[in-house]
Amino acid sequence: FWLCTTYVLVFSDYPVMDNPNNMWNDFVGVSTVVAPDVFFIYVLQCGYYVHCVYANIILDVHRADFIALMLHHVVTLSLISFSYASRYHNIGVIVVFLHDICDVFLESAKVSRYLQVLGGKRYWLSDFVSWISFIIFSSLWVVLRLYWFQTKVLLGTGVSSMLLDMDGEFYLIFNTLLLILYCLNLYWFGFILLVVYDIIVGVGLSDNRETELLRKSNEEALRRKQLKENDS
Repeated sequence: FWLCTTYVLVFSDYPVMDNPNNMWNDFVGVSTVVAPDVFFIYVLQCGYYVHCVYANIILDVHRADFIALMLHHVVTLSLISFSYASRYHNIGVIVVFLHDICDVFLESAKVSRYLQVLGGKRYWLSDFVSWISFIIFSSLWVVLRLYWFQTKVLLGTGVSSMLLDMDGEFYLIFNTLLLILYCLNLYWFGFILLVVYDIIVGVGLSDNRETELLRKSNEEALRRKQLKENDS
């Protein structure tokens, strides 16, 4: 998804990242025309987050941030709906871009961590990739989701819109949802800081969203798997 969004923002004629005022270019209300590539991004994002709601409830393990994660999906689907209906799609594309790139390195760090030990052996390459991915992920989270989200999105929707007198449909609801999304980013940043603290005190790189019961269950499952592999 992030490749599609990067193409639209960087390699197409969408100068919305340069200046918060540019997101209101050609905005004439609900009659504003949505470009096909932007529509394609919206369809992909909507389908993905509908699947996430199902996967997080039915398939995935419920971690400490389960409620926040479900709130995030509901807020995101609402933002997708309201921004498309009110033709705030220029803002929507920026929000997608600022969030999706972080997920790439988050998943890379998680997968590499799970692959660190296979067959009772520790693989340094997986360990190295997990550390590098976490460093990049944390840095991008601060720059994109915390700093640029304020300067590129909230500034444009909350300040520039009033200065330019761009009070469209769902304006108040849309900005409220964006603020909730930003608060969720701050909430998850707290987990990132906890991981950094664990690294400093020598605990190592781990997913601190796991509850104690879930962590013990995972450790027991891994121990049984290793014993079975050693017996065979």
